[in-house]
Amino acid sequence: KTELQESVLQELIDGNPSSQSGYDTLGQMYLKGKKWDQAEQVYTQMLVSNVNPAAALAGLGDAHAGQGNWPQAAEDYRQAMARSTNRDTIRELEKKAQAAEKRK
Repeated sequence: KTELQESVLQELIDGNPSSQSGYDTLGQMYLKGKKWDQAEQVYTQMLVSNVNPAAALAGLGDAHAGQGNWPQAAEDYRQAMARSTNRDTIRELEKKAQAAEKRK
């Protein structure tokens, strides 16, 4: 069932590359399933498509953290903070960046 959902979401993204919900849903599905490389690909595609760069960078940070690439995760979170306008999101990203920096 999960593979079918992943396939449908990828088709949604391919058919509408400016759809943030498609990227977010598929990326979160991969993150929850610990499919770090696939999550990285989705969020990279989201970033390249310029669909909410702050969310794309935050997702990349989560994927890189899952891969154990702490320096890149910290950098992703810092870049996401610079592009975010939501104070709560910025605070959450700051915590994630600090945690990643401690693990470098």
